[in-house]
Formats: sequence, C-alpha cells, structure tokens
Amino acid sequence: EIQFIHSFRKHGVSWNAIRVATQRAASILQFSHPFTKREFFTDGSSILTRIGRESDEPELLNLVIDQYEMNSLVSPLLYENIDFGELDIAERWWPNGRSAGVVVDPSMNLGKPIVAKYNIPTSVLAQAYRSVGSVELVANWYEIDQAAVECAIKFEMPRAA
Repeated sequence: EIQFIHSFRKHGVSWNAIRVATQRAASILQFSHPFTKREFFTDGSSILTRIGRESDEPELLNLVIDQYEMNSLVSPLLYENIDFGELDIAERWWPNGRSAGVVVDPSMNLGKPIVAKYNIPTSVLAQAYRSVGSVELVANWYEIDQAAVECAIKFEMPRAA
C-alpha cells in the first residue's frame, strides 16, 4: 500500500483524494487493504479502479468523484516495481527498480529492505561499510560480491541523511 500511495503522490494525487479513494475502494472491494490489489490507476489527480471485467474494455470508476471514466485516460505505470501473488495481491516491492537489487518483502527480514541476491539486510551491510570504510572488506566478511555491498550502501545512504 505504501508503494501505491507513494506512486499516487508522485503523480500529483492529493492526500484528501487518496483518503476518499481508500475508503471507497475498501467498501467496494470489501477488503481492508485495497491498495495491495492490482486494481488501481491514476490520471494524476484521481484514483481509478476497474469495474465489470467481463467486457473487453473494462469500465473505470473514479473513486474520488464516484464517476465512470474512459479507459484511455489512464497510464498504469504503478506496477512495474511490484511483484503480485496468486490473488493479485502485492507481495514484493523493488523500491529503486529490479535492477538495483534491493527488495522489500514482508516474508523476509520482517519486511525490511534486503539485497535480494543474498537476503542480507541493506542496513547491516551499510553499517558495516560505515564502520570500516571498505567495500572490499565488507564483501569479504559476508562472502558476497562487492556489487551487493555497493547496492546496499547506495540504497541506505540517502536514508541516513
């Protein structure tokens, strides 16, 4: 849900619109965490959901103003960094994109960011680097490649500021 809200805000959706859409979506879907489902889009000011999947062209309901919209108004870019499971519920988030190598997965490390290749918390690798100042040394300690340490440092350093 945090990724969806972040994406909505990044695309210009107001906090009030997000609040209204969340309440309506929870009511329509009868699901307490509606933004974990792959059902939502934004046009930059509102949040929309698909209704009536039987047809070739689903109708889109604007949850903020409770009005139907044309499908061509939306550009569903919200999902490119999210992995969805069997029930179309978000399972994993790649906050800086898949190629960055950091994933947030509630089933691993209590949902804290990890270097996906090694399942090592980014905070652990970044703290080790801050302690010794050597990527090579940290990589040797954890028996991982230096790129993984650099990936963790890159992810954690903006958060430390």
